[in-house]
Amino acid sequence: MTGKFENISRRPAVPPMWVWISTAIISLILLVLSVVTFPKITLQTFNAQRLKRFISYPGKMVSPSVAVLGTSLTEKAFYKDEAMERISESQGDGPMHFLRFTLDGGVLPDFHALLSAVIEARPDLICIESALFTVNFRGQSFRHYVFDRHRSYIRKCIKKILIHVPLVRKRYYLPTEFGRGNYKDPPFGKPKRLQQDRTAYRKNVRRMKIRSFADGKRYADLFNRAHHLGVRICLLDLPRSDDAWQLLSAGFKMSCRQLIAQYEHTYGVMYQAFSLHLTQEDFTDMAHLSARGRHRYSKWFIEQLPQLLKK
Repeated sequence: MTGKFENISRRPAVPPMWVWISTAIISLILLVLSVVTFPKITLQTFNAQRLKRFISYPGKMVSPSVAVLGTSLTEKAFYKDEAMERISESQGDGPMHFLRFTLDGGVLPDFHALLSAVIEARPDLICIESALFTVNFRGQSFRHYVFDRHRSYIRKCIKKILIHVPLVRKRYYLPTEFGRGNYKDPPFGKPKRLQQDRTAYRKNVRRMKIRSFADGKRYADLFNRAHHLGVRICLLDLPRSDDAWQLLSAGFKMSCRQLIAQYEHTYGVMYQAFSLHLTQEDFTDMAHLSARGRHRYSKWFIEQLPQLLKK
């Protein structure tokens, strides 16, 4: 009898079936809720009504109009709208009409309708974050991408609740809200600890894949439309820290550049590489620029404008 009790006690504890069923039901409910409540990506997400500023400017031929499109990397790299225009004038580069459109965590398909609307506003130059066309940061199938995006959204919703709880809120830094950067400039987050951020970025690098050139074919008509209207399009390099580049293989970087060259040759778009060297103080993490980094990048970009507008 003693042996029987010992055998029973040594058996691993297995949760009863109702626990598994309840967990599955709760997970399904959370996923459905995230699908229903997840903000749909529309022109309103980007606050695209700002494009009226381009159309209404009578001195457009004298003052160049420029739009930049990208992810949170672009948001942190550029001052927003009128602030960027003031920087241009303070540097003595003359007046400029500028609009910044960003989407935190955005991917290539998210920007199609926006780019179409921007082209129809006929700015002199449209700059698009080049990594959107070269890198699939999640390296997943569309089904897994949708699941991953909604899981991130659920986490963000939970954080929104936790930041209102005393003693707990200090542990949670809420990232840029969905589309918020198109209405006002969110504050820069606290710099992350380098080792912790490096570990997290290393995991992301493992998931990164080079995009297929076929992924951008949907944009072919828009590139042709821009060319017909005399709108220049430039794929713009956004810097990352030295630590981030060290985690990427030479083959990965070369494949990105070859893909860019295909876009240049096939669609006649331009590419502008970033030519300055930034230090760790210019970043809040492995990829996003700090306030100091933004100032250096924005100043550099304004210096490149005359050349880009002549190409």
